[in-house]
Amino acid sequence: MKTSIKRVDKTLASPAEKDSILYLTSRRDVIINPKERRLVPLNVVVEPPKGYVFVVTPADILETKGLSVSSKIVNSTDEQGEELKISVYNLNSERAIVLRGDIVARGFLIKTEKVGLPR
Repeated sequence: MKTSIKRVDKTLASPAEKDSILYLTSRRDVIINPKERRLVPLNVVVEPPKGYVFVVTPADILETKGLSVSSKIVNSTDEQGEELKISVYNLNSERAIVLRGDIVARGFLIKTEKVGLPR
């Protein structure tokens, strides 16, 4: 099984991998004002193989900065050729900053099965 993973900015290191989990970094500095939602670019384009989804979950650093994040699932037909981004919301009364190169998310593959709903 081969997953296509391409870096957007090759001056940043490739995502670290440990135990089948990729550690994804922010491609640029992102300032999030209080009660504001912003997209953080993850510097990768991922195309999972057919029958798999790529799941992106937030890294602990975002919680320590007071940021709320939704998980993201990418299947083989979603976002073809587009850089992955996560949406963060600042719960604080002060601005939060995600720095270029911060590990902000984890990504991993999950095999999918056909649901087979009754008709």
